Amino acid sequence: MIHYKKYFNIISLMMIGGSSIVCTGPDSLTKWPTAAWEVSSATSQGMNYDSLAAFSRELESGELGYIDGMLVIRNGTIVFEKEYTNDYDSLFITTNTEPGMYNYFDPKWHPYYKDTRLHTMQSVSKSLTAAAVGIALKNGQIPGLDAKIINYFDGYESSTPDHRRDDMTIRDVLTMTTGIQWDESSMPYTDSTSNCVQMEKS
Repeated sequence: MIHYKKYFNIISLMMIGGSSIVCTGPDSLTKWPTAAWEVSSATSQGMNYDSLAAFSRELESGELGYIDGMLVIRNGTIVFEKEYTNDYDSLFITTNTEPGMYNYFDPKWHPYYKDTRLHTMQSVSKSLTAAAVGIALKNGQIPGLDAKIINYFDGYESSTPDHRRDDMTIRDVLTMTTGIQWDESSMPYTDSTSNCVQMEKS
């Protein structure tokens, strides 16, 4: 049995800080992207290009699994970017599973969405969500991590009321300690009765 969680689709290395930036005025500040990211050399941002290239070659070799790209951003500029090619069609054939949007081996849906450049995020979303919550907490937009998560789902109604769900807090969700049953070991993601498929269908 092949478990998709063993394969990492994208490695995004957000390397910010480390080298100082001398700012003499507003124009010298790091310029964050609008329509596109600015590109800079690794050396100019205090990084070793040869080390980045060596790591990229290791990723491209396939030794670390199915990885589709490496992106390094430092001081608001792209210093290294490389995409890799993987034969997901052949991988899907070896799984001998039914195609479908909830089958993480189906190349029509994962990791690229219907032959576009839209890429499955998977658990990368956890880090982005945690960062957004931290910003909201700092700005006073949420009262605290112990606030009930259900309060942020306006209009949500369930036909099966459950006080355990209603008592879940932001902290519970961030630390993945909600108590929700989540079985990743006894059945593959391709099983239509798996917790993952049932969640995505809900």
